[in-house]
Amino acid sequence: YSGNLSVTNSTFTGNSVNFPGSGTSNGGAISFIGQGGIAGSFGVDINKNTFVNNTADGFGGAISANNSPNLSTSQIHFNRFYNNTSSASALSSGLHFVESDGSVNAENNWWGCNTNPVSGSSTSPCKQAGGDLTGGGSLDANPWLQLKVTSSPSTICSSTPSALGNTSTIIA
Repeated sequence: YSGNLSVTNSTFTGNSVNFPGSGTSNGGAISFIGQGGIAGSFGVDINKNTFVNNTADGFGGAISANNSPNLSTSQIHFNRFYNNTSSASALSSGLHFVESDGSVNAENNWWGCNTNPVSGSSTSPCKQAGGDLTGGGSLDANPWLQLKVTSSPSTICSSTPSALGNTSTIIA
């Protein structure tokens, strides 16, 4: 069997997963599991999406990623994660990586702040990326997108009257 998942330019807002009586469920907006032992192909591309206010009663407030077959590296890029919650662990509020045989490349995503999304401690409003089980795969979320501001020119006021009224362009 073969299968591919491609999600692009979508917005996921206010979704939740809650499976009463079964323990916990993972992936408030998206959960994918590649079944081990498949002989075909398995590819995942989740790019240029927005995940806001999604919740899971387990791991992965926005996404739960399980790349069991290890046929390719799952790709998750240029997404925005903000204010997603995971009841099981704040360290996977944005992305839960099931540490299976396959890897997940989650580089170049915005995690709600400028700090490392897999730093091991979740600070609001950062929504972290992390795993919960041991396996042969890895999660790569470095580099991550950061909000930075620059101005040109950097100084618009000085002590001279000729500098009064000058303007500066701010780029974010």
